[in-house]
Amino acid sequence: MHPTHLSVVFPFVGVTISDSGVELCTNTITVSINEKIDWIDHNVYTNTKTSSEDMVIQQNSGFPESTALPPPQWIMKSIELVDQGKFELCQSGVGGTYFVKDETSSILSVFKPNDEEPGSLNNPKQLVDTPILPPGGGAVREVAACILDNNFAGVPETALLEEVPFNIKGNTVLKTGSLQKFVANIGDVSSYGYQKYLVEDVHKIGVLDIRTMNLDRNEENILVSKQNDTYRLIPIDHSYILPDSINNEDIWFEWMNWPQSKKPFSSQTLDYIKEIDIDADAQTLQALGLSTAPIRTMRICTTLLKLGAQCGLTLFEIASIMCKPAQKSQLQKLVEEAEQQASTENFFTVFARLSESYLKYKMNEHKNKGS
Repeated sequence: MHPTHLSVVFPFVGVTISDSGVELCTNTITVSINEKIDWIDHNVYTNTKTSSEDMVIQQNSGFPESTALPPPQWIMKSIELVDQGKFELCQSGVGGTYFVKDETSSILSVFKPNDEEPGSLNNPKQLVDTPILPPGGGAVREVAACILDNNFAGVPETALLEEVPFNIKGNTVLKTGSLQKFVANIGDVSSYGYQKYLVEDVHKIGVLDIRTMNLDRNEENILVSKQNDTYRLIPIDHSYILPDSINNEDIWFEWMNWPQSKKPFSSQTLDYIKEIDIDADAQTLQALGLSTAPIRTMRICTTLLKLGAQCGLTLFEIASIMCKPAQKSQLQKLVEEAEQQASTENFFTVFARLSESYLKYKMNEHKNKGS
């Protein structure tokens, strides 16, 4: 197997693995190993030349044993298969997306190289001249969606792979991109009526889309799985989240067409929204390498989500503040007003105050209509 560098991201942990070692980072544990490693069990890493100099473990005494990291077997297997050329180009979509298949021809994962995103020179389809966001940043955004979601809406496990041996008809080139665990499904939401979908599932995807300002939530990137007689939703394709600016034209979320988006949030979803830590999310995105601009977008949109939920607005009502049916969205107006009143240091404080005032006005407006 060729040398490979990869960053593996799970809902609660970030891991970097290479032939030279592994570095694992969470809020409570750091592990560094300076030799080639093998995965033994849920939380033990070994090599053939382990010594006190080779391995450094710093563990907080409060580290919960129940959060042991499962070995990423699907990732390691996927890398082997890609190295062997066992993948095929997905015909749908506009980017270079590859299904990685195992010995039984079952899809194990989905690989999206950075240099084959829409708008890239190496894109095998060349169907898009002007992509929604500049090419090259989709992989890290796919990983960001997995981390921020934290398995709430069900974004599949995602890894950021660097310099993966990509075997094309016997010729090996190195590719960097995102690898996502394949989730069995029965198609996308365009194949089934919206009446089949749980309100809670729709709300969970909506929460993710709002806080990340997803510019590409269409029918094709919500998959459906069937569990007994229940249809569940799986959000995929997050290359176009966290734009540098909120001034985006024609933003619309597919679920806004569904009546579930106009239902009140459940107490569980409200609790989840309340517990979102914007500062911690900002640190996570910064650690992933995202710049100040997309992190600012996350802060603005998550603030709107939290305040909107607190004021009793529905998912649809909060999303409508982000969308602009005319020239400017209400969110743009609030940001512009905050920029006029605030310095860089206290922008978010002023934005939150203006947003809360506006949302309370909307809440009272609804009450008056109801009475």
